[in-house]
Amino acid sequence: MKYTYTYIIVLSALMLTACNQSAHPPMPEALEYLQSDNAVLYEAVSVADWDDAPYYVFKPSGQEPTIGFIFYGGSQVDPRGYAPSAYDIAAAGYLVVPVAMPRDMALLAPGRADTVVEAFDTIETWAIGGHSMGGIAACKYAKDNPGAVDAVILWASKPTEQNRLDTADITALSIYAANDGIYPKDVIDESKAHLPPDTVYTEIIGGNHFQFGWYLDDHQPIDGDAEISREEQTAEIVTATVNFLDTL
Repeated sequence: MKYTYTYIIVLSALMLTACNQSAHPPMPEALEYLQSDNAVLYEAVSVADWDDAPYYVFKPSGQEPTIGFIFYGGSQVDPRGYAPSAYDIAAAGYLVVPVAMPRDMALLAPGRADTVVEAFDTIETWAIGGHSMGGIAACKYAKDNPGAVDAVILWASKPTEQNRLDTADITALSIYAANDGIYPKDVIDESKAHLPPDTVYTEIIGGNHFQFGWYLDDHQPIDGDAEISREEQTAEIVTATVNFLDTL
């Protein structure tokens, strides 16, 4: 029997749930960004319909942004593991909202972006994106909800054949790492046929898959070795993302 990639991911999620496996937790360094300061206002908002799971709000202090970025994390990754990047993007003037998912598997609830959009009526332009599986789920949301978002931002990710966006009225950014063992460059190149022709591509030389976030992992052998620090990779991700958001 031939299984689709989405089916395999969902089946894996159900198996993990049955085993009560926990998500990859955020590094202690990431948790330091879960607070407000002079640059960024932070808030965790619990949602009753999500069994009180939250979305995490990072908002520039002293201003009302008109562009928002909804973010879905990678497979089994606690979304707080992306707090350093979310903080830095928010400090540049944008609303950034990482979203909690059932079992931290974004493909189990890609529609959660609706709740975020409804909560921020002052946002005029929305981007949705994510890391790895989170990016796949973000593409699914964009495909299933034409006009709901204006842009897709992929961090080490790609759309599936079922969620291709090459003819969608949307703009896109794809950030990938040269040493990524999960989504290597040839996979990114193949994905170009499924993304808008004007998609912006940014390669992080020396970066790998797991340094797109600040979380603990136990799968390092299947990833490539990073040749730059996590701080350096985060800075490049933030710069590329902010430069793209500036164009919306």
